[in-house]
Amino acid sequence: MKIMRKNLIQARKNRGLTQKQLASILEVEPTCICNWELGYRTPVRKCRQKLTKFFNVPEHILLAENKLHV
Repeated sequence: MKIMRKNLIQARKNRGLTQKQLASILEVEPTCICNWELGYRTPVRKCRQKLTKFFNVPEHILLAENKLHV
């Protein structure tokens, strides 16, 4: 899910957060954020829901091919 990877990085940086800070907010391990951003893993549905709630965007927008505007 290469597109989500780019949107996740952009959304996190737009909020001025480190991977560790975002992991703490989402209650996941920092390695999860790293793996998602590197494209090694895809967040499970529960984590995608937390991401969309935190960034206040619908899931289909986070997964979209277009750049995220957060």
